[in-house]
Amino acid sequence: MKSVFKAFMLAALLAIPAGTYAQSSFFHAGLVASGGIDGLAGGLAIGLGDHLQIRGMYGYMPEFSKEVPVTINNPVTNAPETITMVGETSLGRHKLLVDIFPSAKSSFHFTVGAYYGSDVLMTVSNKEALSLEYRALGVSSHLEPNYSFCADKDGFITAQLKAAGMRPYAGIGWGGISRGGAINVCLDLGVQYWGEGTGVYADAKNVLGNTQSLRLCSADVENEDQGLLDKLTSCPVCPILALHLYIRLF
Repeated sequence: MKSVFKAFMLAALLAIPAGTYAQSSFFHAGLVASGGIDGLAGGLAIGLGDHLQIRGMYGYMPEFSKEVPVTINNPVTNAPETITMVGETSLGRHKLLVDIFPSAKSSFHFTVGAYYGSDVLMTVSNKEALSLEYRALGVSSHLEPNYSFCADKDGFITAQLKAAGMRPYAGIGWGGISRGGAINVCLDLGVQYWGEGTGVYADAKNVLGNTQSLRLCSADVENEDQGLLDKLTSCPVCPILALHLYIRLF
């Protein structure tokens, strides 16, 4: 994936006509706000000549939570019990993007750059503390090799969706700070690469009481996720679609 990203960047740079980088008569700067699949963001945009634009932004995914009932077996009685799991997310991250316009007269551009921030994208935990038998014996024995989900000392099981802290981005778009009027709306479409270690991790322990963080697969949750965990591991990319509002200052 990294080689594809580098090839995309090189092809975009080679598409710029000769003499572009020597231009200094066209300099624009302004504010940019965006909203899309990757959340909300705001920052600055600088246009350098007719073919280059640099965007530095800070964004976040508005915090939300969702409750999901999950059925588990009591480790002592083996009787099914229903607990409520709560998923929460708050994705604060920075992003630095470079837009490359092959034509001085067109708003179409290639975009390369990176998102960077926390490697934790989402946290899932039980809403209410589990009883003592769960803390001592674990919740499930489906994990390999012979591991079971374990609760912490307060009775909570926590799983986290993790990705690389630095996530490369490549895409295309239309519009920019030097295109259109003082205020204009633009579109970006691309892919964010999350890294080979992408997955959902949870603390688990084996029969000897040893605890470690394991990356989960669909079989660990009896395929109730409809294969989502396996897909995250095999194809760790996230499609990005976002609208941007540019306000040119000068």
